[in-house]
Amino acid sequence: MKKAITLILAAMMITGLVSCDKKDKDSSSAKENTSSSVSDSTAGEESSKTDEESSVAEESSKAEENSEASDSSQAGTEESADSPLAILNTIWATYEEAEKFPVAGGDFSEENANMEGPGRYSIADAEALDSALGFPAASIAKLEDAASIVHMMNANTFTCGAYRVKAGEDLKVIADEIKANITARQWMCGIPEKYVIIALDKDIICAFGAADIVDVFAGKVKTSFASAETLVEDNIA
Repeated sequence: MKKAITLILAAMMITGLVSCDKKDKDSSSAKENTSSSVSDSTAGEESSKTDEESSVAEESSKAEENSEASDSSQAGTEESADSPLAILNTIWATYEEAEKFPVAGGDFSEENANMEGPGRYSIADAEALDSALGFPAASIAKLEDAASIVHMMNANTFTCGAYRVKAGEDLKVIADEIKANITARQWMCGIPEKYVIIALDKDIICAFGAADIVDVFAGKVKTSFASAETLVEDNIA
């Protein structure tokens, strides 16, 4: 009887030990799972942070690239301003909306005509350049390039020509030739009130028309280009 009771108690103890061991293992497994879950969560958060940091770094890099591209583009614009057309574009860009008026530019070719702003004017036809812009046909050989901007409703209200002068030519001599040509013209559709001739480093600009429009234009030229020098400015009788 005692042996039977002893065996029963031993079996109960063994069963208890096995059960405790199973609970410990289950508890340990649960802890490992919890730890793994926390670890995965932490890793996920770190991964998310890494992704966010990477995204921020990428956006910052793009912003720097865009800024550099903008600077490069701006620098390119400054370089490309070294032509009669670019000079007139630079001046026209300084006009406020309230100051603007209907304009057209360039000659009558499909390549050069511009119905919204300045355009390049071919120097191949000296007579056309003289008739349209007032530059003397006899002096055309002194030019390399030209551009124009004209009041769309009436050329005598405002006409401007910008000319690239060949190296070695005297801008003041050319200014006198333009002056003589303008003052001797037989005007149609009204007489312009005033004209102004302005020299830049390698270029000469002549504008004539209504006095208030010519004055504003001359001011814009000087605001746009520090080297601008007025050579001739007078009323047209």
